[in-house]
Amino acid sequence: EDTLNELKEAFDLFDTSHNNSIDVRELKAIMKAFGIDVKKEELKNAIKGLGKEPTDQIVFEEFVKIITPRLGKRDSRKEIDKIFKLFDEDNTK
Repeated sequence: EDTLNELKEAFDLFDTSHNNSIDVRELKAIMKAFGIDVKKEELKNAIKGLGKEPTDQIVFEEFVKIITPRLGKRDSRKEIDKIFKLFDEDNTK
């Protein structure tokens, strides 16, 4: 459950349009922030695997299905803090 909450925090940080979904560009940025090097073509195939087009928006549940197998044994809390610091312009944390 902690991992799920941390993934939600990351998802929300990259949901720049605040519509509870992200696009493939934002997905790639999240993956990179987590230290996951993934090719755009691989992400497009993962999205197609969900029965969607690569140009479609991805909701949180779909994001979890894509990123979870790629996370491995990472310290996700540490990764979330790193991502937060990227956006924390007024140093609130």
